[in-house]
Amino acid sequence: MVSAVTSIKELAMGIVAGIASMLPGISGATVCVAFGIYERLIRDMAYLRKWIRKDFAFLMILLIGVLIGTVLVAKVLNILIDDYPAECMMFFGGLILGQVPMIYASAKGDGAKTTSAEWLAFAVGMAVMAVMILVDHFGGMDDVEVGTDAVGCVILFVIGMIVIVSMMLPGLSHSTLLISIGYFAAFTEIVGDLKVTELCIMLLGGLVAVFLFSKLIHLALEDHHGSTMFLILGLTVGSIVAVLAYSVDYVSDPVELAVSAVLFVIGLLFSYRFMKAVDLEDSSEKD
Repeated sequence: MVSAVTSIKELAMGIVAGIASMLPGISGATVCVAFGIYERLIRDMAYLRKWIRKDFAFLMILLIGVLIGTVLVAKVLNILIDDYPAECMMFFGGLILGQVPMIYASAKGDGAKTTSAEWLAFAVGMAVMAVMILVDHFGGMDDVEVGTDAVGCVILFVIGMIVIVSMMLPGLSHSTLLISIGYFAAFTEIVGDLKVTELCIMLLGGLVAVFLFSKLIHLALEDHHGSTMFLILGLTVGSIVAVLAYSVDYVSDPVELAVSAVLFVIGLLFSYRFMKAVDLEDSSEKD
């Protein structure tokens, strides 16, 4: 029988992870690592049939917490992005940049020399983001409304998969990826306004991602940790360029540019200190 204190603690962990995951550059999975529940969570998702009954209460309480945290932040972000797009994007760019040292340290924690496979993984991550930037430039991938027609349902399904996959990989932020492909504002609007139909479609995508990718991610982190983290590092570095390019389109005057630059620095400092605190807490847990 799970105690009330344990349930409240797990709920609070979920809320913090949900809030963190909505901030571009901050990984909800990294927060779960700091709380000491990441390996348990990945194990449960990778072998869901085996652990769903044994860990049902833990999974449900954590999920409820993540949903609460996500909804709380989504509403605020949706309003801010509508009114201050350039300032928000520059702040997000700083948040993303601040997590780069932590991702690199996680990838090279043993201090070994970087292998060719790891550099290749980094290049693949950068190339993926470069393609997204080019498509954005030539195809106009600005933030758009997502409906429930056939195309919209596919997009929502994919967004749900992106959210869940990124939550399974420490250092990877789904908010960062959604900004890069132009669907972050739509996502925050759907979550903030609790649009049930759209949420159900994203949930379906998320469930499919759990079954398709949880074991793969579990094995990748176990057997190819360095290459996996360098892939995430490439995606992260590339996304910084994408976010900054996106923000430039919305800067209308020197004052707005100056404010945006200050917010970039604030985001950078906040993210770096946050990740440093998370890393220290994780280290203390291991000791």
